[in-house]
Amino acid sequence: MEIEGYTKREEEYLEAIYLKGNGDRGARIVDLSRELKVSPPSVVGFLRKLERKGLIIYEKGGCVRLTEEGLKVAKRIHERHLILEKFLVNVLGVSLEVAERDACQIEHVIHPETLSKIARFTVFVQDVLMKKKSLQELYKKYMNRA
Repeated sequence: MEIEGYTKREEEYLEAIYLKGNGDRGARIVDLSRELKVSPPSVVGFLRKLERKGLIIYEKGGCVRLTEEGLKVAKRIHERHLILEKFLVNVLGVSLEVAERDACQIEHVIHPETLSKIARFTVFVQDVLMKKKSLQELYKKYMNRA
């Protein structure tokens, strides 16, 4: 889940393009501008940087699309977000609104080991709640998984 070599801002743009792009349609500059809370010219400027890195395809006046590499990175970023959001809501009981905001911040700085443990713990807690098994029994089972 570790994504090295990308800044927080690059990750934010890639995730926004992924979410606003709806598959092959691509993301519009105006939608990215609203989502990222920056002006359209700022979006275009930053997109040029991502394009030089081979993460997106952008033609002036058109939509932004992720390259194969950009899509791979964006999916990993979004996966981190979903793991954190699920943990915050389902385990800690944080409201969805707060969890979304916090996950957006944490996803860019969390160590892969910590994220992995959070993901496993979330599944563990959900399993306990759904199966109503002994907490001790389930904990041993999860700790013995590779």
